[in-house]
Amino acid sequence: MIAGQNRTELVAPWVLEGAMDGGAFKTYTADILAKQKAQLLYLPPYSPDMSLVKMAF
Repeated sequence: MIAGQNRTELVAPWVLEGAMDGGAFKTYTADILAKQKAQLLYLPPYSPDMSLVKMAF
């Protein structure tokens, strides 16, 4: 499963079978996230200040 996240909720969840690869990522960003008008941010390998995903689980 992959999902986008904003400050209050998970958005655009997508369940796929198997591992995420480049083709699946391109499909997700182009077909699913684009409809949410999402902005893609590249973060450093580990950024504790930006680790809001831990709170989702």
